Amino acid sequence: MGTDIERESRWEPYFVTFIDDYTWHTWECLILKKSEVFATFLKGKSLAEMETGRCYPFLGVNTFD
Repeated sequence: MGTDIERESRWEPYFVTFIDDYTWHTWECLILKKSEVFATFLKGKSLAEMETGRCYPFLGVNTFD
């Protein structure tokens, strides 16, 4: 599973995108602070595992800014 975090401008919320590397299924979440990313990841990972029936043992992060 991979993820990307971005926002349009300083005053906009962050978009957190989770992508299943196997099926290319995508989930997007909006958060207000970057500090909410890990909690959002845990919720998103749990949701993705329930929807796909797959276990995601690790997370890949896009570090390109």
